[in-house]
Amino acid sequence: MVNYAIELRGHNPALYTAATHWLGVSYFHLFLY
Repeated sequence: MVNYAIELRGHNPALYTAATHWLGVSYFHLFLY
């Protein structure tokens, strides 16, 4: 999974940023509720 993320970051930084942002928001909501 980590290797895939590194690969994705290398090939498509915009998508990687969107994915990490979405994960961060999801984690925040989990923590909030």
